[in-house]
Amino acid sequence: MNKSYTLVYWKENGHYVGKIREMPIVHGMAATIEELETKIQNSYRQLTKDLPQPASLKTVQTRPIILNPG
Repeated sequence: MNKSYTLVYWKENGHYVGKIREMPIVHGMAATIEELETKIQNSYRQLTKDLPQPASLKTVQTRPIILNPG
């Protein structure tokens, strides 16, 4: 199942640096925006490949949560 996330990126020392807003642990740096997207995709796949998958998506639940930075 594909999910939509927000890529936040900027230029730093001639390279594109970026992260996924909703998953800041997924980040990367590259010479072009296309390479950055590839690196971000690879980072996301590496992070999620070992996550357990629910037996049935019918049992998955969500709820809003407010996170306080301090």
